[in-house]
Amino acid sequence: MTDQTAEIETRADAGGQVDPLDMRETEFGMSNFDHTVDECMADALMGEPGEVFGRHAGCNFNGLVYFHDGKFHEQVWTYGSPRETISAGTLENLMVEVNSKYGSD
Repeated sequence: MTDQTAEIETRADAGGQVDPLDMRETEFGMSNFDHTVDECMADALMGEPGEVFGRHAGCNFNGLVYFHDGKFHEQVWTYGSPRETISAGTLENLMVEVNSKYGSD
């Protein structure tokens, strides 16, 4: 891991964790099309931790992004199934880490 992503953690999905499928979807998201994070996404997720999620759309994956326990988390789905949850202190770092593993297209 690089210094930029040193604060990022990766873990396999396990029981006892927050499930974004039980949350409401916010209108804000992250896109690999133009490599952007909606400007209000962090505030929306942090304003209702564990209650709302946004999407991260990639060519080879779909991510459900939420804020819980002081960090941003992304549950990454491929082929219709959740694969893992990746965590970071900022949405930008989260996007970098997920894209480095699952592709930035």
